[in-house]
Amino acid sequence: MGHDAHLPQTRVLRTLRFRLRDRLLYGTLCLFSVFTAVVPFCRSLYRVELNYVEGWNVYIASALAHHATLYSSKYSWTTVNYPVLYFYVLGLLSRLTHDYLFTGRFLSLSSLLICCVFVGAIVRRVTGVTTAAILSAFFCLALFCARADQRVGMNDPQILAQVFFLGGLFLYVSRRPGMLCLAGTAFLFVLGGDFKHNSVDFPIAVLLDLYIVSRRRAFNFLVWAAVFLSVAIFCNIYIGGPFFAANLLTPRLYSISGALKSFLEVYGTIQIPFLAAALMVVPTIKASSSRVLALLFVVSLIIGIAFAGGAGVALNTFFSNLFAIAILVGILIANTSTNRIDFLRGAPYLRLAIPSILFGSLLFLMPGTGQLRPVETLRTMREGQLRFERQVSFLQSEHGPVLCESLLRCYFAGKPYVYDPFNSTSLIRAGRLDGGEIVDKIQKQEYGAIQLHSPVESITRPNEHFVDDILEAITKYYTPSLRETDCTIYVPRAGSPKSGKGSGNSGSGRELEDSH
Repeated sequence: MGHDAHLPQTRVLRTLRFRLRDRLLYGTLCLFSVFTAVVPFCRSLYRVELNYVEGWNVYIASALAHHATLYSSKYSWTTVNYPVLYFYVLGLLSRLTHDYLFTGRFLSLSSLLICCVFVGAIVRRVTGVTTAAILSAFFCLALFCARADQRVGMNDPQILAQVFFLGGLFLYVSRRPGMLCLAGTAFLFVLGGDFKHNSVDFPIAVLLDLYIVSRRRAFNFLVWAAVFLSVAIFCNIYIGGPFFAANLLTPRLYSISGALKSFLEVYGTIQIPFLAAALMVVPTIKASSSRVLALLFVVSLIIGIAFAGGAGVALNTFFSNLFAIAILVGILIANTSTNRIDFLRGAPYLRLAIPSILFGSLLFLMPGTGQLRPVETLRTMREGQLRFERQVSFLQSEHGPVLCESLLRCYFAGKPYVYDPFNSTSLIRAGRLDGGEIVDKIQKQEYGAIQLHSPVESITRPNEHFVDDILEAITKYYTPSLRETDCTIYVPRAGSPKSGKGSGNSGSGRELEDSH
């Protein structure tokens, strides 16, 4: 009798020990996710250029805030091929902060955190397992900070747009797809598209899911989407100008090999999470409550690969798929913890092993990003900020307009926005703009300075930011006056009749070399 009385107590102690072990592991995984976020979150506080598009967004938000017409012509040297809403919101919030760059970065960081919350909420709604929901949210944070670290905290509307797409998806899986739910989902999707228009995978996945259930509901969803989209297009034209559609459809060069290369580069480093998500497609698609999530994974992967072949398209084309991976990973963790997957039954250790492997696989991405050495990485960022400020000061001292590859440097130097390197180069190659206009200005030395990321002779060709004729004109009529590891600034060659107009300090006397 005495021996039997101790059995319940032993079971209780064992259960408490298992729970403590589980919580300790899960807490460690969450702390790991927070650690991955230290460098990208802190980096956003430095005045350095994280990506070319940061300066582009700042210039356009500033122009809109000063009542400029964004879509005033079909093709121009300062093309705006994004919807207007992000620039409007950025300008509105910047009235409080008086800083477009850091306002945009704050929006990006806060949006990522909200997206992670939505990922967890979707997993919780579909599975009912709170622990899996929390782990999926933290896994989403770690996945983006480890794999897409250069895009985290960047002044760009992509992640902000994802907030509304994930919000629409959460609404869709949370309620019966009645008229109100379909209208709300369509509204959130269109609102998200009004920040960044390339995340068409969410509405397509929902449309396919509705079509499987009821063609009438799919039609109702399309009607609501069409109504809201029409209003959005009208608002963009009213606020931004008459050539909104033409600017949004600015042509890009396309490469099938580039699309495949981008796919391999992105997913070759996250094979384990990708395969885990792919493993969950079949069991997830069988359940009506979660089928749309499996569809989102497949659709976003196909569309991401298709879009990746466009010139200038980066990792952000796969963002929807990364969120889908985080959601399916959360469902996998929920199913292993509750023994819902038949072939995983009888292996209780997998409840701990699977999340450990998934989170641990991201650790191998971090050495290349400097996240394992946060103090050293942030010290490098401080040095980069000093260089950036020195380069801005140099540009500021040059008279007249400046042709910049780094638009952010031009903006902080107080120079007018005269040339969009990426879109202008695409339009020149498509025959929509005449590059001879820029070459003629370079020959006349109308620019006080020309800023490039590297010397002309080291630039690979063809180049996404400048056509060969422009680069050759720079070599002929300008000379490098400041050289650093991430920036070379050219000024008009001495002895030219026009050189005095562009700069009174040209030549090697002002040349600086950065040896770091």
